[in-house]
Amino acid sequence: MKGYYFITDSRLSRAGNISDVMEAAACKVEAVQYRNKNAETRVMYEEALHL
Repeated sequence: MKGYYFITDSRLSRAGNISDVMEAAACKVEAVQYRNKNAETRVMYEEALHL
């Protein structure tokens, strides 16, 4: 795969994963790896739906 690969990190994000992914998409990333180790499963599921 050529291009950029973006990995979310809720611990480092100031604006949140959704905002970070939207910015990464605007920069033409090829793939996104969603990670949120501190959230409950339901929260991760709902957040991932918005991505």
